[in-house]
Amino acid sequence: MNKLLVSILAILLMIPLSTLAVDPASDESPATKTETDKAAADARPGEPITGAFGITLGETFVPSMVARVLDQQEKSYRGPDGAERTGSLIRIEPGQPDERFQNYSLKTTDKGIVYAIEAQYQMDLERDRPNQDKAKRSRKIRKTCKTAVKNLAKELEARHGKPRAAGLHDEWFAFRQFSESSDKGIDLYANQCRTGKYRVIYTDLAATLEMKDKPDDKPPGQK
Repeated sequence: MNKLLVSILAILLMIPLSTLAVDPASDESPATKTETDKAAADARPGEPITGAFGITLGETFVPSMVARVLDQQEKSYRGPDGAERTGSLIRIEPGQPDERFQNYSLKTTDKGIVYAIEAQYQMDLERDRPNQDKAKRSRKIRKTCKTAVKNLAKELEARHGKPRAAGLHDEWFAFRQFSESSDKGIDLYANQCRTGKYRVIYTDLAATLEMKDKPDDKPPGQK
């Protein structure tokens, strides 16, 4: 019996006290605490969507916003009354380009307000192993393209919060931030990855619906 007691005491002395200690102030297990911390992080509001590539949504477009205006043409859109209006589609070189994109454009309302900013990337299909089997090359390009889009989606999620929706097989991601006077979003598309193309569009729908408060607006009752 004495030998048994001595063996038990020896085993207990070998166990670190930290494994036996319990924080009386907390009734959460480490796993529960980790899940709680993650939920709190997910609940934090993300950064507001304001624009991209050095261009601000909802602002009146002027050429000095970008490095260069490449082309400008008329582009129709729906106004607040549902009627068709004529704005502009402007191809640009932005002041703050992103190496993950090649072609940039923006759209403005009939009053010149920026309501959409788009960037695209097109992989060089011929340069990417032209002697490789066509089907195999297509699969490789699609995989590379979708990986790029997933990485962009993770970056946007870290910055603006979780997407409101996502397509089957991550074909697209939709981020939204809206209130009574604002409706901004980011749409990221991988649905053309079979041809090596992906794109992102930043939008300010409130600009097309003329929902924004003007700087000189005053509360009711004030002159």
